[in-house]
Amino acid sequence: MPTNSSNRKIAIASRRLLDKEGTEAVTMRRVAKAVGITPMAIYRHYPDRAALLNSLADEGFEELVAPPPI
Repeated sequence: MPTNSSNRKIAIASRRLLDKEGTEAVTMRRVAKAVGITPMAIYRHYPDRAALLNSLADEGFEELVAPPPI
């Protein structure tokens, strides 16, 4: 899970788009609009769309393998 504030906001917005509309909806422009930043600002955190989607996949995998709460 991203730790700094901007990364966290980007991750949350990306995940919402992914959950609602699928991978095609996760574009730098749409994520930036949801977060309230410019699309170019996302590139400070992710080199490209593939890296952003890989980060989302990594988070999803971590959720799958996490032990259930006791």
